[in-house]
Amino acid sequence: MAPDEKPLTNTSSGTPLVLAPVKEEGTSEPIFNKEPYGHKFVAGLADGSATAGKLDKNGHALCPRGGSLFQSGPDSLFGNDTPVVKYPIFRKR
Repeated sequence: MAPDEKPLTNTSSGTPLVLAPVKEEGTSEPIFNKEPYGHKFVAGLADGSATAGKLDKNGHALCPRGGSLFQSGPDSLFGNDTPVVKYPIFRKR
């Protein structure tokens, strides 16, 4: 969803809905754990398929078209909106 709780302006069957493995919440985007999948993140897409993508040296997800996966604009997977990222609830035992 977009920050105003409306649908994203541009979605397709390849829009990522679920991404893993999140290591920690970033200030503007999540930081992913580079270890489990060989410096890649995995994503569940809107059409029910899955894919893997590259992480930069800091653990930020990269868009197949270049730049950050969470960028907005013409090369974004999310259209002109910056997607709202929801994090899982981590519980300490």
